[in-house]
Amino acid sequence: MPRATGTDANVMQLSRGGVAAALVSVPLRYMHSPVEVLSLADLEYTIALLSAVIYKIDNSEMFIPT
Repeated sequence: MPRATGTDANVMQLSRGGVAAALVSVPLRYMHSPVEVLSLADLEYTIALLSAVIYKIDNSEMFIPT
């Protein structure tokens, strides 16, 4: 994100020397309300995306900026 996201990801990324941080958002409606709604397909696609990214990680050096 080109700006602050209002999540803990920014705090982790900018704390001290900074660390690798990623933010994945699942699209939904009415966040923080008793009737929060999301598409189960979107949730499943998010799980598939995160799984694919995790399997692509070869070693910890991938998180060091070049």
